[in-house]
Amino acid sequence: MLAKTYLLMEKIQFLEITFVSNFYREQYWAIIKVFLLNFVFAHFLAVFMIAMSRIDESVNWIHQN
Repeated sequence: MLAKTYLLMEKIQFLEITFVSNFYREQYWAIIKVFLLNFVFAHFLAVFMIAMSRIDESVNWIHQN
């Protein structure tokens, strides 16, 4: 009976280690995905804003006066 309990505890420990490591791996991937999404979105927004601001120094409110 004790030998079977010991084997059962080993299996449960293996499942627990697998579950916890998968949970941490899932958390790391979630953090990486959030970071990549923010990185890509920030660069897209920066490129979009730069494309919107066409700077023409000849048309300037300071020089018109």
